[in-house]
Amino acid sequence: MSEISRTFLFALSLVGVALAYGTASVAQTAPAAAPPGATQAESMSARLDRAYAEYHEALKRYEDAQKRVEKGREPLPGERIGLAGGGSRLRPEYFERQDELARKHDAARAKLEEARAVERVALIRDGPPGFVSPHPDP
Repeated sequence: MSEISRTFLFALSLVGVALAYGTASVAQTAPAAAPPGATQAESMSARLDRAYAEYHEALKRYEDAQKRVEKGREPLPGERIGLAGGGSRLRPEYFERQDELARKHDAARAKLEEARAVERVALIRDGPPGFVSPHPDP
């Protein structure tokens, strides 16, 4: 698959992600020094490939964190305690577990937003001539 086709397919995949972005600064995406003997095109391609891989890894981690939050909504054995008058209530351990799942989910989302911003900058800077991002600034 050509580099332009891969870039185009990635740009299309970004359209489906409905997250806010902008936590990464352009300074974080400064071009890496090209290895000796590498052409400018190879260096640009390497940066695009790296940004593409980092974005998809962050997306996978975010989706995994979402699944863990959804699965974690049900109390685990021992997280519910019976009341003297009947019924039950949730123990503090349940709420601590929910807070931990939420923290991990938020961290994964922040990483995804950062990777998305870095990928966007890489596509604009190193992508095909005339490339217009499918995600305009908010």
